[in-house]
Amino acid sequence: MFIGLCFWESRRENGSVALLIDGKKKQVELLHEYARDAISAVVVDTRGVRVTDITRVRADARSANLRVRVVRNTLARRAVVGTSLECLTEVLSGPSMLVLSRDEPGAPAKLSRKVSGEIENFKVRALVVGGQLYGAEHLDAIANLPSREVALAQLLGTLQAPLGKLLGTLLAVPEKWVRTLAAIKDDKDSGSVE
Repeated sequence: MFIGLCFWESRRENGSVALLIDGKKKQVELLHEYARDAISAVVVDTRGVRVTDITRVRADARSANLRVRVVRNTLARRAVVGTSLECLTEVLSGPSMLVLSRDEPGAPAKLSRKVSGEIENFKVRALVVGGQLYGAEHLDAIANLPSREVALAQLLGTLQAPLGKLLGTLLAVPEKWVRTLAAIKDDKDSGSVE
């Protein structure tokens, strides 16, 4: 996982601005790679958020298999061009943090909802799911999306229900026939005793 590039160290070592630009290009390439693979993202305003809080968000994101990037807006705008996250260019202003997911569409929203309740200045600006931009007011709806496994289980349950009903109906006819024959036999047996 990419930890970060320190552009200022490059400048201090030999005074060259070229290394600074090369570092920015590497960061744009890396973010473009993340954005290309992402199916959803959340943009968070990081004004007033402490570094220790961002570090905690990164740790939580790592455990949820998410990518977190604090990046300059101009670099982020360049990185998302040609990806499903291109619509984010409208909301990239001020200090921004991107939370990206390759696996579950609701995972960045779930993490952001949890963290925004714990960290005072952690404010969601916008969300993207499947290339569609949503405002911060949709955070709860997207965070409540089921995980992939739960959605597949619900789909299988939905597909299985009609088959179970059909099987029950088909089995009901022979069962009724057998019960009728048993009742006739019991009637004949009881009639022969008298």
